[in-house]
Amino acid sequence: MQILAGRDIQVVWVPADNTAIEGYEGAVKGAKDARLPLITDECSSLSRGGLACLGVGLHSAGLVAGKLAGRVLLGVWLDIQRSTFACFREVR
Repeated sequence: MQILAGRDIQVVWVPADNTAIEGYEGAVKGAKDARLPLITDECSSLSRGGLACLGVGLHSAGLVAGKLAGRVLLGVWLDIQRSTFACFREVR
């Protein structure tokens, strides 16, 4: 992370990737040492450190997919390109 701090990096993003999440504490320590904020899209990892999380939760994505599947099974015509689905949940 020290190398990143010297390259005008402003924030560290840790994606919801198994390998990245397994090494999450190392990324948190590196970001802290480099005085860089760390953001992830795996909100359940935020208790292990980091500034914030922003991303699609699997539960919310599953609910939206289930609603779409139900409409398809009922024979409702879907114009996917024009459909907008948004799920937001505040994490404290």
